[in-house]
Amino acid sequence: MNFLILKTNDSKKLMKIAKEKTSFLPKQDINIFHINKINNSMIHIVFHIPDEYHIGTKRGGSYLNVPFSQYVNTFLFKNSSYFLMEYIEENYIKELSNYIKKKTNADIFRVAMDNNLFNKLVSSLPGFIKQVEFIDENGDEQIIESLTIDKFHNYCIDNKYTLEYILLNVDQQFISMDKNGKISVDNSDEKYLIKFTEVIVNALDSN
Repeated sequence: MNFLILKTNDSKKLMKIAKEKTSFLPKQDINIFHINKINNSMIHIVFHIPDEYHIGTKRGGSYLNVPFSQYVNTFLFKNSSYFLMEYIEENYIKELSNYIKKKTNADIFRVAMDNNLFNKLVSSLPGFIKQVEFIDENGDEQIIESLTIDKFHNYCIDNKYTLEYILLNVDQQFISMDKNGKISVDNSDEKYLIKFTEVIVNALDSN
């Protein structure tokens, strides 16, 4: 599953979205399909976005519109300004961010990953670093594979290379993260994902 790191300027306002009514009936506009309070600080929200497939031919143009429902998982945390939203399509992120802002009056920002955030996340997910992509001191793109955490710190962080992408193997699961704030985990197990999102947000909040 792919997640995008987002941030709000007011976590208390953001939590208002968890008090909105849910709806199981199809609607023309974005609505909340499901809300689940996982623990005292973590809330899982499933947003519903109505959309359409446009089917046609190159010469004949669009001739058939097929409606479908898209569901987007989002994890909010009461004590954090960071939250995670499932990344499916760029416009879904924009529309959902606007929807949340309208409902809560909280500003929503995308989080770009810098070396500090990369380091926090890698340090919180102890495992084997499969691959690192970075820009070296000469401005050249480089790829290095098979790194321990210590070698990652000594080589990439201490040399202040500009990190762009990291692929990890943690508990026999592949986890990737890139400079645009996108984190991917190769797992659809609910318990694993809950633990994963908690670890990520706790790392982002750490000093």
